[in-house]
Amino acid sequence: MNNKLSIFALTVAIIALALTATKGVSENIVQEPKKETAFERIIRTGTIRCGYGLYVPELVKDPNTGALSGNDYDVMNAVGAILGLKVEWAEETGWGVAEQGLITERYDVFCNGVWPTPTRTKAVFYSRPFIYTPIYVFVSARKPLEGQDLSWLNQPQTTFAVIRNMALDTMVDFKFSKAKKFDVSILSSDAEPIMAVATGKADAGLSNYGSIKKYMDSNPGQIQLIQQPVAYEPSGFLMPQDEKLKHMIDFTLGHLLDTGVIKDILIKNLPDQEHGWRYPAADYSPQSSK
Repeated sequence: MNNKLSIFALTVAIIALALTATKGVSENIVQEPKKETAFERIIRTGTIRCGYGLYVPELVKDPNTGALSGNDYDVMNAVGAILGLKVEWAEETGWGVAEQGLITERYDVFCNGVWPTPTRTKAVFYSRPFIYTPIYVFVSARKPLEGQDLSWLNQPQTTFAVIRNMALDTMVDFKFSKAKKFDVSILSSDAEPIMAVATGKADAGLSNYGSIKKYMDSNPGQIQLIQQPVAYEPSGFLMPQDEKLKHMIDFTLGHLLDTGVIKDILIKNLPDQEHGWRYPAADYSPQSSK
């Protein structure tokens, strides 16, 4: 009997000790604070912090004053105004690394119209598009033009200047899969690929009409423009993978499209509608009427 009592007492003691230890561990567990989302931070601060890259004529910086302008600049400021939020143009960054600033929370939105790259959706969201941009091929003035269908450029002896991880890099893969590539820095603006072609480092490149035309006007005889667009790319802002933020930005862009605010911005900044833009429409094709 005494042995049974001793075993019972020992068992009770072990259970009590285990419960005490478990309680001690649970009391020492620190509850991690809930991480603030980009949407919550914007609402709390009343500010959308923008990252941005320079790309003529969508977003331009005055070299003397540092003042920003362009249709991307005006569209995002219109988004902020209708939401009653301040738009802070917080950080200039490279197009090829735009999503990194979102992931590290240096800014809340990359406030340029970004052409779609499927691989970027692994890490970030695109907003709904607010403009469709015609994409043109430019070639070195030293390279004879051989036709408008562009098949003559899809050859192993042709080199395209690209910024890695950007949509135009992906477009070269699909449109000119046999061609080689010359990489400019992922921190480059729109000018560097054009300069690579102008200086003979590459034979051809892709860009919007405004960037190509600006360079040709300032540097005649260095590059040539092929007049037929190769694609019409939808442009939307980049955001962290935050559903509430995407809903707010998408809905606001939709309202600005429906009320004609964005169309007025595009007409002001890109008066050459034929070469500069098409108004957003899900069923748009190059053959449809404007």
